[in-house]
Formats: sequence, structure tokens, C-alpha cells
Amino acid sequence: MNCKILFSFIILINFSSSFVFGEDELKKSSFLDMKRKMIAEKNEDQAWGDQNNSKHKKHSSKSKKKKEPISSASETSWGSEERKAVKEVEKTEEKVASSPDQKKSKRKKRREANEPLPPSRSAIRETQEVGPIPESPQEQETRLTKNWGGVRTKISEKGIDFAIIYKYEINTNLSGGKNKATAYFGNLDIRTSIDGDKLLGWKGGSAFVYFLADHGSHPSRNIGDYQITSNIEAPANSFKLYEAWLQQLLYEDRLSILAGLHDLNSEFYVTDSSGLFFNSSFGVGKDLSQTGVNGPSIFPTTAPALRIRTEPSKAFYLQWAAFNAQAGILEEPNGTHIRLNSKDGLLLISEMAYVRGKDDSKQLPGKYGIGYWAYTKTFNHQNENISTDPTDKTQTVPVKATSRGVYFLLDQSIYSKLSLFARYGLASTEVNLMKSCLGAGFVFTGLIPTRDRDRFGGAIARIETGQDYKDAQRTAGTPVESNETTLEFNYRFEAIPGFAVQPDFQYVMNPSANPKLENAKVFAVRFEISL
Repeated sequence: MNCKILFSFIILINFSSSFVFGEDELKKSSFLDMKRKMIAEKNEDQAWGDQNNSKHKKHSSKSKKKKEPISSASETSWGSEERKAVKEVEKTEEKVASSPDQKKSKRKKRREANEPLPPSRSAIRETQEVGPIPESPQEQETRLTKNWGGVRTKISEKGIDFAIIYKYEINTNLSGGKNKATAYFGNLDIRTSIDGDKLLGWKGGSAFVYFLADHGSHPSRNIGDYQITSNIEAPANSFKLYEAWLQQLLYEDRLSILAGLHDLNSEFYVTDSSGLFFNSSFGVGKDLSQTGVNGPSIFPTTAPALRIRTEPSKAFYLQWAAFNAQAGILEEPNGTHIRLNSKDGLLLISEMAYVRGKDDSKQLPGKYGIGYWAYTKTFNHQNENISTDPTDKTQTVPVKATSRGVYFLLDQSIYSKLSLFARYGLASTEVNLMKSCLGAGFVFTGLIPTRDRDRFGGAIARIETGQDYKDAQRTAGTPVESNETTLEFNYRFEAIPGFAVQPDFQYVMNPSANPKLENAKVFAVRFEISL
């Protein structure tokens, strides 16, 4: 009995010393061993007592020295001490398991196992519906040229992954709009992702390089819409460096700092489900894409940026970025023009979101976010000159105003095959034509039983004209409608791994909010090859 009390006392002494000295042998594994020994010894004593009572035999003095029968009173006392010690042990186990050192050791093990760094969302282009660069060639093959006989695996082990995606689209305006005509155009993406940890031993470092080539005609010239029915239409034939940035992960990957030529829509204003559709408003809303001298830093021209992202938990992120306010040069759409000029000002944007189902198969994926953006430079007011004297309308001065806005995102899987999304953005109307952009729709995966990877979806995109713009147009004698609304239906047919066909139909109401243009019916088909 005295041995039991002494043993319990030693455990409590060790438990206390773990907080004072913090020795490794007193951590989680040691406590588990102690608890198991205590319980095993109690069971052994209990079994010995039961045997002694049932057989009613006398034991030799030698045996009694080893094991003494325990009375009911002493058993109760011993059990109380044990339970107390076990509770203290369990509390300490929880503290040890949740300690920063324990978490850090797990992450170190992941690093030592040479697992890939978390990929940036910049390797994903929802606006052009292309998959991310695979983290390793061992993942499910979705490329037409497969693994090149193991060459891709060897390159990936060195820290380099790359992808080549080509898209070709045939877009026909069947009726309405400006012209009944067909446009043919294509888009080539060449992307390389570099894992700095694997390649250079640069802990938490990564790099991304993205070349973009566009060619062909322009469907928007036939339709005359503001929102643009194809998200791969570019203003000119061009080959350019589209993205080039460095990224550093800090504080156990909870903080990310990125700097370089960056696409805003690769990380901001993104809903995964809307990536199926062709209309540009399902990438970044027209409330934001209409802004700036040459548009913000989105397809097909980007600007230098600094982006900071933090993830306090798996279910929440907060990100902020500053972009050069002007992307490229308006008069020179061809080639790469990296513009970084203090006179341009900055486009500031921030976004936070709650994310469900991340790394958790038990939860259906979902995202609920809000974002805010603003330019530091002012722009010309819609009514360029405002009278300074109510009695004399000829006395006017030019007026400047700021450009800013807010947007809301919702993207939720209802069950494994169906997801819904909604997006709504508002922009200041003093300098912008459109005051709001609404997008909503659904995506159904595996509509045909034997086609598990195919997707079908329907969506609506609606923009509303601002009051200042309508007033200016009426003053100029060219009144406009209050909105432009597009309905879209799309089916993505995964013919074979690495090759997809996407037929698409859009019905555009009030193209450009111009009352003189009839509603347009647009049919398109896109072919996509991933090499």
C-alpha cells in the first residue's frame, strides 16, 4: 500500500517538474507510460485480491512480502489517488498536444518528408477555367501528354512543375447585337511553378512565371456588350509575360508575402463554381473590371503588386494587396509593358472570407467572403465640369472624384454533385459607368451517370448603369437603358484526360444598355488541350 502512495506521489512530483524544467522525457509519451503502469498495477493487485478471497488460502511469508491483500478501504483510497493523478496527467497531455513546440514538430516532419509547399492560388485561373499546376506528377493525370516517361516526375522532385494549356473558341452571334458574324480566336498559357525549398533549400519560398499568348478576332465587336461573352478575348494579338512573382511563407505558413507581376483575379473576387462559365463577369465583376485607366491588374494585362495574406485558421483568411493603378500602356496592347509609376497611384484591395470544408471531407466545400477596393488617385467626374455660379452656367471647373467599391461572395456545395454561387459588387458612380454587378448560378457535376467529370451549369450576370452616367448620356442626347443582363448555359465535356469540349449559349439583353441594339443570341464552343 505504501508503495502505491509513494508511486502516486512520484508521479505528481514529475508532473510538476514538467512545467518547471520542461524536460522532454516528461512530455506526452512519458505521461502515457506512467498512466498505463498505474492502471496495470491496480488491475494486478485487484486480480490478486480476488484470487486470495476466492481460494481462502494462506500464502507464504515470501509471497506476502510481494503482494499484500488490499482491504476495501485501502482500495478506495488508492483509487482516489490514482484518479487524481490520471486527471492531472490528462490535463498536461492536452497542454502538450496543443503547445507551439508540438505543432512545430509536426510541421517540421512535413518539411523533412519533402512534401510540397502549399500552392498559391495564382496557379489557378478560374476566369479561364484551367486547373492548377499539379503538386506532383503522381497525382491523377489530367494532361494529354501524361508524365513523359517519368521525366515530369524527376523534374518535380527537383522543385519545378509546369503546364501548357491551349484554348480555341468559335463564337457566333446568331441574332441581335451589332453584327451576325462568327469570331475565331485562341489563348495559350505557359506556366511554371518553382518550389524554392526543393530547388534551392529556400525554406518557405516559391516562384511563379506565366507567359500568355492571344490571337484571333473579337466577338464583342459583333455583340456590342459591356460584360464580354468570352473571358479569353483580348484586344490584340500578343505574346507577353503575364505573371512573374516571388512568394515567402512565414510563421508556419500562416503568413504569405508575394511581390511581382500579379493577376488580381487569381486570388481576389474568386468563386470556384463560377469558373465554369465564359462570360467575363463570372471572373471578376464588371463593377471592378471597368475601373482604372487600362483596367485593373487582370487578364490580359497585369501590374506590379505587393500582396500579404494571413490564415489564422484553416477556416478563415484575410488578404490585402497594393497594385500599380495602371496596368500596362493603353495605347500599346501588344507585348509586355511593366508600368511602375508613382504618378499612377495605387489600387488597394482587401478581402476576408470564411471557408468551409478545407482539408475536411466531412464538410461540404463553401466560401463566404467580402472585399473592398479603392484607388488612391482621383479620376474625371462623369459630368466633367460643374458650374461654380448658379446664375452663370458658363462658369465651370473640372471635377475629380475617387473610384472605390465593395463586393460580396458566396459559393456553397449543396451536396457532392451540386454547387450554388452568388456574387454582388458595388462601385462609386461618380467616375464609373456601372454602379453594380450581380452574378448567380448553379453547377452540376456528373449530369450523365457515366460522365463523372463533366459539368453543366446555368447562370445570370446583370450590371446596372449608374445615375451619373445616365445623366451624362441624356445630356449628350444618347439615353441608355438601366441594365445589361446575360443568361448563360454551359456544358464541359471531358472527352479524354487533357482534352475538353465546352459548348456554351448566352442570351444578352440590352447589350451595352443601348436601346438601339436588339437582344443577342450567342452560341460558342471552346476546345481545351492541357499538355
